Amino acid sequence: MTPAAALVEARKNSADWQMAQGIATGLRLGQMHINYEKDVANLKQMSPEHRDAAIALLERWVELDKDASTLVARINIELELASEVRA
Repeated sequence: MTPAAALVEARKNSADWQMAQGIATGLRLGQMHINYEKDVANLKQMSPEHRDAAIALLERWVELDKDASTLVARINIELELASEVRA
């Protein structure tokens, strides 16, 4: 089995990779629903109290996206190393 094929097989069998990838994909799909120009205009029209809450949520979303991408990358490295050992 080639290292690439071993990596694909390891990903299929890894609950860690499957879940991390699902979370990262879900966060990225949410980005498709953002209309930046419209959303910035809406943010500007919100009351200060609600605007601050909305901005805090968006900032958390960005951090979650980064954290999910980091987790996927870390798991990928582990699987690549394990696949090389087996190949």
